[in-house]
Amino acid sequence: MLTAVLVQNFFIMDKYDTKNLYFVHFNHKIRPESDQEEQFIRNYFKGTNLICIHRHSSLVTRNNTE
Repeated sequence: MLTAVLVQNFFIMDKYDTKNLYFVHFNHKIRPESDQEEQFIRNYFKGTNLICIHRHSSLVTRNNTE
């Protein structure tokens, strides 16, 4: 998340067009807090004009992390 904010600020400060800026979030669903983090990121980007693509794993479960 910090990286996303830093990149966004870099684009704005240097007057780059943010329509060329995409963020990708992949929820591996390994840690118990993974779903909460995904929701936090969705809420953060909802209030912006930035594009964030979300995907999640259906193959990995929290009990199968080896």
